Amino acid sequence: MQVKRADRLSQEIQRALADILKSELHDPRVGEMASIVRVDLTGDLQIAKVYVSVYGDDETQTQTFAGLEAAKGFIKRQLSDRVKVRKMPELVFVKDDSIAYSVHISELLNQIKEEKR
Repeated sequence: MQVKRADRLSQEIQRALADILKSELHDPRVGEMASIVRVDLTGDLQIAKVYVSVYGDDETQTQTFAGLEAAKGFIKRQLSDRVKVRKMPELVFVKDDSIAYSVHISELLNQIKEEKR
């Protein structure tokens, strides 16, 4: 029962965070190329690891995570308005390179395809 609740809550938090980043957060350091990949909750629902993928160079990624950390209180308040839980989990932003890795693999496959022609 607890696992289903954690999964449902993490999906709800992910959707709400994506919407907050897109429409509510006006920090110029957090660019449009930042996306929430997934949210993992601890078993006691106290900590939410938010996996964020940022498309860009290292400087862009560093600035984006600095902006997210600076706006953590604002994001948590906005999140508590949208997701109704007794106690909002603490947000921990984690860098996720899966999208950049996918783009890199896609480029390599396209390069191999072009070499075969």
